[in-house]
Amino acid sequence: MRSGRKVADLTSGPVGDPGSNGKHKFKRTVPKNLYGNYKVRTRFISDDGHITVDTSQTIRVVKRVPPIAKKYRNTVTDVDPGHVLRFNACDTVTIRYDDKALPSKKRKAALADLKWSANQMTKLTKTPYKVVGKVNKRKPAKIFVKWGNPKGDALGIAYLKKFRHVSGNYWEITRTAISLDKRALAKDRNLRRSTMVHELMHVAGRGHAKQSTGNIMTPRARANEKFKATAADRYAMKRLGRGYGCL
Repeated sequence: MRSGRKVADLTSGPVGDPGSNGKHKFKRTVPKNLYGNYKVRTRFISDDGHITVDTSQTIRVVKRVPPIAKKYRNTVTDVDPGHVLRFNACDTVTIRYDDKALPSKKRKAALADLKWSANQMTKLTKTPYKVVGKVNKRKPAKIFVKWGNPKGDALGIAYLKKFRHVSGNYWEITRTAISLDKRALAKDRNLRRSTMVHELMHVAGRGHAKQSTGNIMTPRARANEKFKATAADRYAMKRLGRGYGCL
């Protein structure tokens, strides 16, 4: 067997960032300011200096989301503890809806509540959440919201439908859906809004709280209780938002 060494050179910087290209050495630990798509050339150089293998590939470097802090482990969980699932924090998270199941008199209020909930998500994650209109098969949104009759006694159910593998255990959420109970949420505006935010947090990658501590991800909702983000809510959504870079 020939002796030699294997090296990997970073040959170009992130796409759309000409200031980061150059001769950076690519190792397992990447400099903190380097994130994005990179062209990597892997070479095997023998002891006499000859290149015997020369391959090129594109890799994606993402900013690492840290483990949940110890003081929040009972109130903050990820929807899938084994993987990091999140929207691309540098894109607008679009929302479309279907309100056909609602009485015509209730539709205006439901849309206002949905826009209010999207605004709360924008504040928590620093990623824009925007209601762009009713359902459109030709222009699907990242989140589809529908009022109807979810199974069981649930006020709402969230579905993660499509993903895109980014790098390692990082996955980008690309398509989701939310089903809201049209009857139980009809009269209580506060419950309607807090339920919407709760389900939006689910499709953004957050799981239920392990303990009922009053934060928005507690499994059981309380009637007539206004939504108020706790420290655990703000911490959890920061982990899934723009603060930890794009995908």
